[in-house]
Amino acid sequence: MSLSTSLRPTAVVPETVAGRAVGLAACAAGLGLGLGVGLGGPAVGAAAILAVGFGAVLVLNLQAGFAIGMYASLFEAVPALEIAVKGTTILVCLAWVGLVAHRSGALGEVLRRHGRLIAAVVLLIAWISLSTTWSERPTIGATLLAWVLAATFFMVTATLVTRERHLRWIATALIAGAVTASLAGLGGTPLAPGLPFLEAFVEEERLQGGVGDPNLFSLLLVVAIALAGGLTRTSRGLASRASLLVVIAILVVGVVCTQSRGGAVALLVGVACALFVFRGHRLALVGVMVALSAVPLVAFTVVPGALERFTTVEEGGTGREDVWKVAVAVAVDNPILGVGVDNFPVHSPRYVDELGPLERVDLVAEQLLVAHDAYLELLVETGVVGLALFLTVIMGSMTAVWRAARRLDELGDRSLAIFAQSVFVATVAFLAGAVFISNGHDERLWALLGLGPALLAMARRQSDALLAPSPLPEEGSVPQKPAAAAAGG
Repeated sequence: MSLSTSLRPTAVVPETVAGRAVGLAACAAGLGLGLGVGLGGPAVGAAAILAVGFGAVLVLNLQAGFAIGMYASLFEAVPALEIAVKGTTILVCLAWVGLVAHRSGALGEVLRRHGRLIAAVVLLIAWISLSTTWSERPTIGATLLAWVLAATFFMVTATLVTRERHLRWIATALIAGAVTASLAGLGGTPLAPGLPFLEAFVEEERLQGGVGDPNLFSLLLVVAIALAGGLTRTSRGLASRASLLVVIAILVVGVVCTQSRGGAVALLVGVACALFVFRGHRLALVGVMVALSAVPLVAFTVVPGALERFTTVEEGGTGREDVWKVAVAVAVDNPILGVGVDNFPVHSPRYVDELGPLERVDLVAEQLLVAHDAYLELLVETGVVGLALFLTVIMGSMTAVWRAARRLDELGDRSLAIFAQSVFVATVAFLAGAVFISNGHDERLWALLGLGPALLAMARRQSDALLAPSPLPEEGSVPQKPAAAAAGG
């Protein structure tokens, strides 16, 4: 069974299945409302209805459910929504496992096409898990579970995304989530500014969206900008393109308001990458950049603290340089195996005296920060082996999406080719910004990486369809005339 048939959009299901799902959802919604109102009040009842409704979406169309989960992930650190977002993620993963178990041909197709890449993903997770055996303080905590979730998201996108509309759903969900979280932090939502709910979107005058970290949020904004740029190139109609340009402007303002140097680096790298990738559209890109150049200038005027943070270094530094220095020393002492997942903060305080005076000793010895560099942290905690496996996954995925873009362009599918190029730019930008954060296990990054095999599979299916021989007429049959010819004669 091919991937295209084994994972056909689940919206196309037998009427009986859809009817049962809707009926079950309605009954469960009524039950949830009754229990919620009785036990926890209307809020709990509303939450139960939303949960059941999302479950029905997963039954009817898993791709749409995954897109909703991607939107929700932009609010994962908002206290009022944290449990709901985690529940959404778990439901998506369980639904995918159930689908693959029912239609095993889907996973087999991906394994045949990308066996080495999938093997690298599995080996990376296995190595990170194995590192707990030589850790001084073994922990099976949030970090290890985050890596497992990241690998699951990779497999979900690699096997689930089989149509261009699936890509559009995911891209639109990420963009909409980024815009919503940005407007919430900027006080531009329909809700009144100053509500306690909105305070979670800002930290010390820095926009952090709903992910709880300004640096991570800035990278997700850059990803959304790259994807919105791709949608702009493939959208029809002046109104839709103008709307997307407004969206990009809002996202650029968001990057400025995060006051993240890593986000600024990611944005610049993304721009440079776009100019390289979209060679035939450079003039249009430059025109858009010139048109949007006033946006960050206005944002810097409105938020003067952002410009000061980008252009000056506070007394004593940010502390990131000191953390990097300690991380390099720990990595040199443990080059092959590393110190084990989540164990850099255990070892780092011991290097304070050995490395001489540090400007921000408190960050190393007292606050026990992570390495603030996704690659360096992997090197420190999982050694050369772990970092090599991580880079192997990245290179394999980036190669796949690059090949997909070229093949789709050759096949004449410009819309999907532009999507593939946009995914490439978005991934490169995030990976560049990952030098400043320790979120190598971010599920949105791994969803982007999973799109590489998915896009290449779509390109191969198109190529195979063109090369497939036309069916021969049966022996003894008389070729029929075209309808137009028959009508004329």
